[in-house]
Amino acid sequence: MVEINSWQFSVTTEVGFLTVEGNESFVTYAGFHRDKRLSGKTGDCALKAEAKKQVQSYLSDASMQFKLPVMALGSQFQQSVWSVLEQIPSGQTRTYGEVARILGSSARAVGGACK
Repeated sequence: MVEINSWQFSVTTEVGFLTVEGNESFVTYAGFHRDKRLSGKTGDCALKAEAKKQVQSYLSDASMQFKLPVMALGSQFQQSVWSVLEQIPSGQTRTYGEVARILGSSARAVGGACK
């Protein structure tokens, strides 16, 4: 079922299509795919326009910091993984194993939480 006032857009990037979804209050999903993933969420609102603007800015300057309200839906473990990922400075990377050591977990579990 499609949420009332939900929206979605896809942007072509060097690594595939970036699809972003949300509603009037929050961005609820962002992910990379090989093809466009449009699901009929055609709503429009100020947050969608701002999200598009910030994504385009990021694609021009990867040091840009997003300032969007996000509602990440996931298990408590997924939330803890995402919290660690948010702390990685722009331009740096961490392996699943490095994140797992921080959380006292396994690399495989961290990888699963990143899907």
